[in-house]
Amino acid sequence: MKKLIALLLAAVLCLSLAACGVKNDAPTDVVVDGKETSVKDFLIEHLSEYIQSDAYLKREKDFEDIFGEARDFNVTRVIEISADGLGENSISVHFLAVKADCDWAVDGNGYGDILLVADYNSGTIYDEFMVDDSWQNDNGSMEQQIWYMLHGALMGSGYEGGTIIVDSETRTELSESDIAEINQALNK
Repeated sequence: MKKLIALLLAAVLCLSLAACGVKNDAPTDVVVDGKETSVKDFLIEHLSEYIQSDAYLKREKDFEDIFGEARDFNVTRVIEISADGLGENSISVHFLAVKADCDWAVDGNGYGDILLVADYNSGTIYDEFMVDDSWQNDNGSMEQQIWYMLHGALMGSGYEGGTIIVDSETRTELSESDIAEINQALNK
């Protein structure tokens, strides 16, 4: 009887995990503009461009001017998120949510971390300064989904799992060793 109850509990747990769309696998290779690449290499390429952009360098310099030397950009977490049939336009999204420790300042206020969204389709890295709320004129758009990502459950340091966009999403996390390799490549 105890074995039967244990088996039933295990089956219920498996079904609940499947319903949430949680996968324990690492993110797989992706295809961007017809080119297959690993998630790790994708992030190294696009995050390198991001942290060398004029906008990011200005925010980093503003921090240094106010508070002293800024720390290097250091990725702390990467979550791959896929979902289909979102909004009025029934769009599909495939994002990487990237949390990173870094020092930057805007309007005299200093910050020690940042949330970024990488769009697999375009290779674009978005931060909170790149996506405004003009999507309200186009409900169900890709911009709306990116805005939700940047202002939703992943903001701050309190996210411990659970729905990010919709219950039917699929989420996977990049391994600590892959994140270490990304950081090593970014901070050369």
